[in-house]
Amino acid sequence: MPYWNLNVRVLQGKFSRTYDLLSKCDCYVVLKLPTACACCHRTKTVKNSDAPKWNETFRFRVHSGVKNILEFHIFDADKLTKDDYCSTILFDISNLTPGQKQTKCFITDDKPEPYFSNGVLMIDVTSQVPLVAVVCSGGGTRAMCGTFGGLRALQKLQLLDTVSYITGVSGSTWTMASLYGDANWSNNDLNGVMESVKKEISKSVFSIFSPEQLRHYKEKMEEREEEGLLVSLIDMWGLAIEYLIQGKKQMGTLSDQQMALSKGQNPLPIYTALNMKNKWCEFTPYEVGFTKYGVFIPAQNFGSEYYLGHMVKKLPESGIYSLLGIWSSVFSLIYLLGVQWLVTGSVYHPPLSIDTDDKSSTSDTLQVSPKTDLAKKLSIFLTCRPIISQVFNFLRGFHLHRNYSENCDFTTWKDTHPDAFPNSLTPADATLGLVDSAFVIKSGFPPVLRCNRRADVILSLNYIMSDYEENRIKCDSQTQEYCAERKIPFPKIDYKKLESEPIREVYVFEDKENPDVPIVIHFPLVNVSFKQFKSPGVKREGKAEMKDGDFDIDFTSLLSPFSTLNLTYQPEDFQKLTNLTTYNILNNTDVILNTLNKALKRNMERIPLTKASKF
Repeated sequence: MPYWNLNVRVLQGKFSRTYDLLSKCDCYVVLKLPTACACCHRTKTVKNSDAPKWNETFRFRVHSGVKNILEFHIFDADKLTKDDYCSTILFDISNLTPGQKQTKCFITDDKPEPYFSNGVLMIDVTSQVPLVAVVCSGGGTRAMCGTFGGLRALQKLQLLDTVSYITGVSGSTWTMASLYGDANWSNNDLNGVMESVKKEISKSVFSIFSPEQLRHYKEKMEEREEEGLLVSLIDMWGLAIEYLIQGKKQMGTLSDQQMALSKGQNPLPIYTALNMKNKWCEFTPYEVGFTKYGVFIPAQNFGSEYYLGHMVKKLPESGIYSLLGIWSSVFSLIYLLGVQWLVTGSVYHPPLSIDTDDKSSTSDTLQVSPKTDLAKKLSIFLTCRPIISQVFNFLRGFHLHRNYSENCDFTTWKDTHPDAFPNSLTPADATLGLVDSAFVIKSGFPPVLRCNRRADVILSLNYIMSDYEENRIKCDSQTQEYCAERKIPFPKIDYKKLESEPIREVYVFEDKENPDVPIVIHFPLVNVSFKQFKSPGVKREGKAEMKDGDFDIDFTSLLSPFSTLNLTYQPEDFQKLTNLTTYNILNNTDVILNTLNKALKRNMERIPLTKASKF
């Protein structure tokens, strides 16, 4: 028989402890059998009883050819707050004998368990625990090194377990992509992966564009084109980044990183990009999409062809290298100059000319004069390939609702804003032209400011280029403008006042009057007390130690080892920068802990105290 009729009678229960403060339980049972029915069944609520009797029967039509797991979820009803979750029982009905009536007794012994605390937070009311996010800025190799140092500091403080999200822009995504290849990276010693990266980025920048590597890039791009995926120069730039930080080791795909999240062992990584119409595109190991339009697709399907929300042609998932090129395309000029040198044989070649057609700026092509056989083949392959990354548009075919202008995500009140022209917005495009989000905002704040993610505390790790130290705190000003335009809660920062003060290692931005505004702990890239202290409270001694701390983060000179244009680092420069960013966080541990406690107290005042529940 392909189908069975299953009758389930819920008889009674007995509870050894109550979930209410002043009375006994008001329990009911919810039954689910997803393979048989999409809806749920529920018993009546038996009030004020620790031994409720329901004696109710429920019927299911069950297919015998699938795995059928019957779920019993027990709740304690509460009029004032959300119903308390008590327990869940899962039962495989294949253990039953067809035609026979059987009685089952399920025992759940959920005894109180001790807390294992890192000394930061001890609370079992999940709605009151502050949601913490780490937001990293762009800045090329400098940002990658700084992010390694910052995350190492948070690991030493045992604070990584409190972080729900890590967002990155441009160079900081290189760190994230490197880490999430390890399924348990936040619990492993980060010094190991940092040593590997330090060794890789110390190689000559010309090795990235060696004949051997160019041949590899060409083969990978031809393979990509044969698979039906769109090819651009940015894919080649991504291959160069992958080789820069990983050597010949390949990073896999974005969806492969789900292994690092399957048990909740690491924060969720959120990579960012922009389309050519300044719309933020989010990339996680699970999905890729536009928050503005509310459209997301599985990460493994990014690059496939969609129409009206249906996948019409499945294409292979791109490697991480292709996404690295998109996420950090602001540095593609460096890459193109490298290609120019190899193809033309001269670094003093006149500036690159870009021929454009009348269709779109995404159809720009690079014109070069090849000097070698390999360069000639590469030039032929790259001719007429767009400079900007292109993928098939998964929003294609959709039209905006007639009342779309009422949504606060759309700035239609400005007549000249692109949002005022619905026929020219992203769903109308056949392909997406995606670029580095650092073109608009140099830190990945927007993803953690979404209303369904909104962080209570944001750790801002800032490594952007600035001519003046005072401007290194202005990374958040771009976010402030972004939020003001969209009416998103964000601290109001008086930058003029801050510029008149000495530069600090850490800033705390908050709105004491509005608890919905996140608290931002901002760490600019500065060398203040690190010159005198090698670790918090431990002064430097001797010429060698003083020399290790006696350096400035110079962004203005192209000769500076920390210049944004510098792709490769000497081992000692990598060590200096990572040690500095680690120190700046460790030296301000009290600021972080005090802010977390402040956020906790704020949530306790804002959210009514509910009884603890086990999940």
